[in-house]
Formats: sequence, structure tokens, C-alpha cells
Amino acid sequence: MVVLMCVVFGVMCFIINITNFWKNSIWGRKKLNVYPPVICILLKITIVIRNQIGNFFYSDYFRTFAASNIHCCFFFGPGSEKEPNKKTIDMMKHRVFLAAVLLTALAFSQSAKAYDFSAVAPSGQTLYYNIVDSTVQVTCQNSSSPYYSTYPTGALTIPATVTYNDTTYLVTKIGNHAFDYCSGLTSITIPNTVASIGENAFGECSGLTSVTIPNSVTRISNYAFSGCNGLTSITIPNSVTAIGVEAFRSCTGLTSITVDAGNRVYDSRNNCNAIIETYHNRLIAGCQNTVIPSTVTYIGLGSFCGQSGMTSVFIPNSVTSIEQYAFSGCWNLTSITIPNSVTTIDNRAFASCFGLTSVTIGCSVTRIGHFAFFGCRGLTEIHSQANVAPQLGTDAFSYVPDTIPVYIPCGSIASYRSNWAYFTNFNEIFLPTLTAQSSDTTMGTVAITTSPTCSDSIAVVTATANSGYLFDHWSDGSTSNPYTFTVTSDTTVIAYFVREEDPEGITDANNDNVSVYARDGRIVVTGTDGESVQVFDITGRPVNSHSPLPTGVYMVKVGNLPIRKVVVLK
Repeated sequence: MVVLMCVVFGVMCFIINITNFWKNSIWGRKKLNVYPPVICILLKITIVIRNQIGNFFYSDYFRTFAASNIHCCFFFGPGSEKEPNKKTIDMMKHRVFLAAVLLTALAFSQSAKAYDFSAVAPSGQTLYYNIVDSTVQVTCQNSSSPYYSTYPTGALTIPATVTYNDTTYLVTKIGNHAFDYCSGLTSITIPNTVASIGENAFGECSGLTSVTIPNSVTRISNYAFSGCNGLTSITIPNSVTAIGVEAFRSCTGLTSITVDAGNRVYDSRNNCNAIIETYHNRLIAGCQNTVIPSTVTYIGLGSFCGQSGMTSVFIPNSVTSIEQYAFSGCWNLTSITIPNSVTTIDNRAFASCFGLTSVTIGCSVTRIGHFAFFGCRGLTEIHSQANVAPQLGTDAFSYVPDTIPVYIPCGSIASYRSNWAYFTNFNEIFLPTLTAQSSDTTMGTVAITTSPTCSDSIAVVTATANSGYLFDHWSDGSTSNPYTFTVTSDTTVIAYFVREEDPEGITDANNDNVSVYARDGRIVVTGTDGESVQVFDITGRPVNSHSPLPTGVYMVKVGNLPIRKVVVLK
């Protein structure tokens, strides 16, 4: 259609030039100095066609050119008695000539083929080639989409050599867009003469289930296999030294990624199912089964972009930066915890993660880039652990409900109200975490009876022994139960229990719900309900009951209760 219109415009320009010549000839001056009505009609029809097709190449110029010429048609149309001056006529000639040149060039560019010759591949498909420096590269039929009049399908074998005009050429490259949108291809066999795979070479080959990259390939360009949803595994040979951005973007079926152990530039350490740039410890491509190693420093540009099959991911505390588009379009990702090592969340890092319901942002993050969480409309809560609100880029949380609770550290609400003004529901919480657990839940359980708050950092934990067992001690050595302590950082306490018949010696029966016994060289006191506990040796000298004691008899004083004697046996 575009080519046809260019031809029409060229003919019109020719007619206009002939008309101008006629008007200025000795014969034309004898008659009415006007454009023939047919020119006006053609230009009007051209405007209608242009509006139907929409914006195409040089549309702004054409609108100006055509509109001005139609104006002239009306101005100098049949019956007009106004005579155009020489300057106006010269301007019209210049515009017509320039338009003719541009439109003719456009026509030739649109009709130019994208290949030097074609040949039938061993697998039966017609392939197209360009000759480059005495070798050839596989290319597409047309220079722009649609890239083929009939797209190749099935299992494709690319030959190592091809003959044209009695000359045999090596096939050394699969060019840009060579098989872009060839969704009917099911497998590709690449010869070991190919050194480079171009941009979008196999883009959107959604039916492709198998491809083997030979050991001759040194470069895989940007988006080379993007959108190959049918691929389940990929192996990078040791010859590859350059992989472009998002080479495997939106390969949603990928479950296995392996880099040959002999590759000196990339690796897939610890069977992580990812491609890692070894020198910088940058993960550049992952899949739904990726386990990010604890040695990775950067999660690279678009490394998980479009991995809609991913439902969860653990980011280790070694990562310092999450780069642009890293997790963009991971629709089924439900929650994310960004560790305290991360300082930057770059532009669109989590954009369009529609399934995200919860995000925890570590305390070291200082900047969240433009559109970082754009469109994450499923978010129901945000936890930000930074005492100073991170700087937000443009529309960082656009389309996230602005009324969801945003949990922030104690004393930081002024900073967040100023810098995160998009949100309205801020909640200050005590951030150091407290975890209390039992060493063996068959012996007993643990509960946090008092949690620390912004106004009071005191915590109380209580251990409850199951039938046949007794509480022994906490992981920090304390034997108090309930146990009261101050939380200043992330804290975990573990309760240990023993069998009831195991105590080494109890001289006084349990009274007033207080139990006193010896275990592993230490004195254990339970049920004190906060009363002070003092332990003395047989001479009356105070001793530290939290440390192992030598064999002997000891006196235990609990609050105002009578003194009890305990025998410690080693």
C-alpha cells in the first residue's frame, strides 16, 4: 500500500511540474493561468487515503505539503482572476520537487529487498542470505515486519555452507531478526560455522522447543531468544564471550540454564539455573527455577523480565543492586523481601508484578527508581526498614493503592510523610525482630508474652514443658522462666527441655510452682514469675548459676521463698 501511494504521489508531482511548465509556456500564458481541476481532485483523494492509513513515514511533511497545495488549488482554482506572482510559483516548484525526491526515495526503500540471494535449506525451508566479507549471514526476506511473506515452520537445519553463482560461502552469522516471529519453528540446528547470533534472531519463536548453540558461537546479541516460551532448557557453550541484554527475556518455559564449566566469562555456579557474569558477579539471565547464589552482587538488567512462571525468589544478603527491569512482568510473584545489603532498586525493577501482595524493603535502600513498582496493583502492604525514607523516582508506586498500610521504623514518620507523600497510611513499628522457639516441640513450647514496642523495648518469653518434661535453659544460658530481657537488634531465643526423670538431684520438693534442679553442671530454676534468683556455694559465696559448676552442694534463694539445696554432679 505504501509503495502504491508513493507511485501515485510521484505521478502527481510529475503532473504538477508539467502543469507549471505549461502555465509558463507561450501557450499557457495565452490561456487562464490555473491548475487543472484534476490536480485538485488527486490531492483531495490523497488526503483521504492518508487519513485512512494513519501516520506513516514523513507524514508530518506530507500533511504540510498536501494541505498547502490544496490551498493553492482553491486559491488559483478555475475562475480565479488572481494571478500568482513569480515568487509563489518558484516556491511551489521547490516544494513539489522536494516532495517528489522524498517520496521516490521512500518508494525505492520500501521495495528494496533485505537479502542478496535465497536458497533452500537441507530441511526444506527457503532461507535468505546476505554476503558479508566473503561469508554469508542468514537474514530475513523483508527488511521490516512482516519479515516473511510465508514464515518458515517445522524443524530447521541451517547449512554450514551455501553456494550462489558458483561460489560457496561459509555461514558465519544468524543476522538481526533472521527468524523473528517465526512461531511455527519447532527446533533449530545451528552449524558450528556460526560465530554470532544477532538481535532478535529468534525473537518470539514461541513454538521453538529445542535449540543447540554450537561451540563456535562467541556472541549472543540483545533479545536473541526473547519470547521463546516453548524452550525448557538452554546451555551456553564455553566459546561464548558476550551475551546481550535480555537475551532470554520472557522465556517463560525455561526451567534449566547451564553454562559450560570451561567458559571463562560466564558461569552457572552451584547449579543455580542462571547465567552469571563471573568477573562482576552479576546475574544476567534467570528462570523460574533459579536459586540466586550468595556470591551474586548485582541482579542485572532484565535478568528475570517476563518470567511469569516464577512465584517466589530469595534474594541473598550479598546483593547490593537490583537493576532495571530485573523482575518486571513477573506476574505470579506474590511477595519479595529485599535484603539489608541492597542500596538501589532501579527503574521498573518490579513493574507490572500484578501478583505482588507484600514487599519488604531493607534498611540500606536509599533510592527507588522511576516506575520501580509501577502497576503493582495487588499490593496490600509495604514494609520499609530504612530510618530515612528512600528517594522515590517518578511514579515509583503508580497504580499501587495509596491507602495500603506502610510499616516504617519508629521515629521515621516525618521523613516518610515528606518523601512518600503518595501514601496516606503510615504505621510506625518496632523493627528489630524477636523470634522465640523450642528446641524440640515434642518436649515443650515457647510463647512471646510481651513484645517490644516503639515506646518499650522490653520483651518477655515463656517456655511451657509438655507432660513428662521440664524446662532446662534458654540458648543464651539464662534459666529464668518467664524470661525478661531488652531487645536492641534482631534476636532469637531457643528454649531447651529435658525429661522429668533426668535431673541429677533435687533436695527440696517443688513448692509454690517453683522448680529447682541441676542439669549438665548447671542449676535450673523455673516458675520464678520474675523473682530474683541467687545461688551460693556451701561456704555462702555467690556463684554464677548460668555457667557450669563443679560437683558440690549449692544453696538457691528464690525471692522470699525458703532456701533450697541442690546437688550438682559432674
